Amino acid sequence: MEFGWPALAPAAVVGTVLASRYGGAQRTVERRGRWPVPTAEAAALDGELAEWIAPGVIDHAEPVAWVCSKTEHTIRDQDQWGTSPNYTVVDHQRREQIGGLWTVLPGKMTLALHASRDVAAAVTGEMQPLGLAPATLRDLDGARELVGISPWAVHQEVQAQ
Repeated sequence: MEFGWPALAPAAVVGTVLASRYGGAQRTVERRGRWPVPTAEAAALDGELAEWIAPGVIDHAEPVAWVCSKTEHTIRDQDQWGTSPNYTVVDHQRREQIGGLWTVLPGKMTLALHASRDVAAAVTGEMQPLGLAPATLRDLDGARELVGISPWAVHQEVQAQ
């Protein structure tokens, strides 16, 4: 995770991702709700995604941007913006003697890679490195097939498109 770079998380609709800039400007939140995002910020983020992600993997035709309040799991020190962008992984075997069940309480989407690694380590007992394999030119059909798999569609909570 590099400061200023976008972080991505899957969304319920095929071809859609949630994108957030790590260390992006955070306005002071004084009420619940959603707020507009400056057009230039949204366009810059979408432009970077278009450069870094293979064409056709996500839909750039209808971007939507908003800012809203978020949940923070505050067990660690605050960052330079006064927030605690943390997460925690709850092992229910330890807490309630329910084996094989873990809950992730996210504090910030940009830490999803770290949270995913910690859940995988809890399940497998092996901590994996955070580094991603270097990008190489590959057959994109396999990648599209993987990106198209949605946990929401698998559980039939939404219709896959």
